[in-house]
Amino acid sequence: MTPSTRAPSGRSDHFLNTARGRNQFEPRHTGAALTTLVFGLCVVAAVSRGVLETTVGKDFGYALQAALLALLVVTLGASGPVSTEASTRNGVLLYGYALASILSAAYVSVFKDFEAAWLYVAVMLLLAVPMWFFSSHYFETAPRIHIPFWIGAAGLASVVAATAQQAGLLLDVLPGSDMASLGGLVRPSGLSGSFLHYPLFISLAFFVFAQLWSSRRRVVHGLLAVVFAVAVVASFSRSGAMILILGTAAFAITSRGTSQRIRFLFAGIAAALALPLLMRDTVYAERIISSVSLEGGGNAERVESWSMALQLWADSPMFIGGYTGMYTNITQNFGEVSSGVVESGALQQLVSIGLIGTVLGYALMFATFAAVHDRHAWLRAGTLGAILETFVYQSVEVIPFMVPFLLMPLISMHIAGDDQTFWKGTVEQLPGRSARTSQKAIG
Repeated sequence: MTPSTRAPSGRSDHFLNTARGRNQFEPRHTGAALTTLVFGLCVVAAVSRGVLETTVGKDFGYALQAALLALLVVTLGASGPVSTEASTRNGVLLYGYALASILSAAYVSVFKDFEAAWLYVAVMLLLAVPMWFFSSHYFETAPRIHIPFWIGAAGLASVVAATAQQAGLLLDVLPGSDMASLGGLVRPSGLSGSFLHYPLFISLAFFVFAQLWSSRRRVVHGLLAVVFAVAVVASFSRSGAMILILGTAAFAITSRGTSQRIRFLFAGIAAALALPLLMRDTVYAERIISSVSLEGGGNAERVESWSMALQLWADSPMFIGGYTGMYTNITQNFGEVSSGVVESGALQQLVSIGLIGTVLGYALMFATFAAVHDRHAWLRAGTLGAILETFVYQSVEVIPFMVPFLLMPLISMHIAGDDQTFWKGTVEQLPGRSARTSQKAIG
């Protein structure tokens, strides 16, 4: 059992009182309605920058996304979360990451007179703090949050908008679609305001609903998983497809039980035989295959950007970086000077906050992976695939990517809410008389 599912002994009386007199352990209802509303607004806002941009303006849209993410943390924090055994370790990672980021920004602002470095650090910490929070606490209210509804609604609305855009509709209403790079074929932005951001959210939504279907066997969850997987392919997105492919491969490796792996192996062989036939000579297949070809559109430039980033890092203070906020879309989106992007989340961190900050930042991301329950193989696989994707694409600063990513532990707790053995196992972690009494109360 992962650390996020263990209740510390200091909260044993609370768990005892919660469990006593019930047939199974159930979380409190207190604040669930408010938390559900805030969660829904946070998720919807994360994928709706394009809508916000056309209504209230881009800057206010960014501010609203940030405010709702912070509000979700505050709301869940007020519900009395239980610190897990991983909390202290993850806290050290967060403090170290924050210190490295601040040192880097201070160096760049003083020696290179680039004050926008602080803007970059503020945004990255805005994402790092919730990442620590969700990977370091156990939330009793998680099973009562209507997580599938909100992620499904946000994802489905994005897919509908993207489908309309590919049919030539809404292109003058919702910004960010690409109609030039593929000879007139539309790479849709959905609601996100960017054709690069829309498929990232959808690809992670696929793993959420694949896990929901695997855990609950509800047809609607399986159908949504299929819709989201098809939508990623139809979006012509190589980054979204990479998350699907890497996550699916990770599932084959990390899934529990030999029988499950054998079934997946046969399913994978069947898919490997069927997909080339179904997608042969299609632009979708060509687009995905181009991901691993230097002749693929933009790949040569991507490799050049990687080489440039490594050279920049080598010429800077390597442990703290020397270009904080200079090679990122963050400062550019807020009207500040930017020198472009380096096309890799890992390399962006290297040039921005150096080796120390990069290692600590990715350690926080792997802490998110570790906080997902090990029974949730699809969810863990999608989380791992997302991490690996950031080495190739610059996704660590993208809100529609980072919000579902950092919410993965909370989603795992929600899915496990219907699993009585999961909650019984949580109570069994309590030492002494309280634990034995709680087990008896649960039955």
